[in-house]
Amino acid sequence: MPGGFDYVLLSVKALPDVYDLASIIESVVTPQHTCILVNTTTALGTEAYIETRFPTNVVLSLVSGIVLNQLGSSEFEHTGGSDIWVGSAIENANVPQSIQYDMAEALALTLVSGSVDCHVSLNIRQQQWERVLGYVHLDLMCWLVI
Repeated sequence: MPGGFDYVLLSVKALPDVYDLASIIESVVTPQHTCILVNTTTALGTEAYIETRFPTNVVLSLVSGIVLNQLGSSEFEHTGGSDIWVGSAIENANVPQSIQYDMAEALALTLVSGSVDCHVSLNIRQQQWERVLGYVHLDLMCWLVI
């Protein structure tokens, strides 16, 4: 595998007490080459740890606006929304902002060419909060905390 992977997608629940996400992907991450894409659709702040473990790599957040309903144990229905946003959540002093943006733009263009509604966000935290807060009305515990 000369040059390594261009992108690595992390789309798992961040459970630092159970497993170390960085150690899971370290064998496929090439320093200064691989862009690490973290699915933060229902999470906040998971990028920081990955960025500290891979300080010379671009770490982007992905937020999905796709709406699914689970109909059965392995049956899902796509009920609306198909937008995906990518962007850098944290300013990495080791990687110029222009390179972070270019990696996000290249990924978005690739996904758009495959008919995915992907947008580059200059403020991915906004999409993260909008998505996370979108579920508050569904969870009684959220209301008790608020």
